[in-house]
Amino acid sequence: MTRDETKKILERVCRLYISQARRLTAEQRSAMVDTWANEFKDTNYADIDEAVSTYMKRGKPFMPEVADIINALNAETKAIKEKPAEGERLFQQMVDIADTIVNGKTRTSITDPGGIRWDADLQTDVYKHPELVVDSKSYTQYDFAQLPEEIQEYVEDIQGLRLFWKELQSNSGMAKKRFLLQLPDIKAEIAAQKAKNKAENQKRIEELQRRMLDPNRRRADI
Repeated sequence: MTRDETKKILERVCRLYISQARRLTAEQRSAMVDTWANEFKDTNYADIDEAVSTYMKRGKPFMPEVADIINALNAETKAIKEKPAEGERLFQQMVDIADTIVNGKTRTSITDPGGIRWDADLQTDVYKHPELVVDSKSYTQYDFAQLPEEIQEYVEDIQGLRLFWKELQSNSGMAKKRFLLQLPDIKAEIAAQKAKNKAENQKRIEELQRRMLDPNRRRADI
């Protein structure tokens, strides 16, 4: 990263933490540029920019220091190395689905006698009858709900897949890197939500059991 790129990065940091940046003297700002430029002279600008974004997403209240950015870079490398097969599989699946939606490609689907359609690649528990196999160019919210939870959480909705496709066309390498970087946090959020739902459901079950076993209950109370 060049010195000019370093200044650009730190200008962004100062905008994000404007109240803290205003308390810095000119000498302190200059020293900060010198330190960052020296530490990250062999690192790409895009990597540092992404590390700053990662730091911000974690809700840190203070301006990042060099050590914080190094930790973010190390975490990114670790995330990519830990489960590259799964991350790349999910990314490629997202690419294929976005391509299908944006470019109106034909997809093989399965429709049961009741009129419910499953995507053959996304839903395995289906009726495997040849007469039910159809070709379709439509993609519904139901189909989106069959995607892996990680993809649903990442793009949020079908429109998110369209936006992902635009990002992919702009810089596929950065799009992939961003997804792999966020994947561990996405998995953690999904796990936390499942744990919360499980606890809430257990509480409801216990309350229902208590009411059912109450000798003074009335049928209308159930």
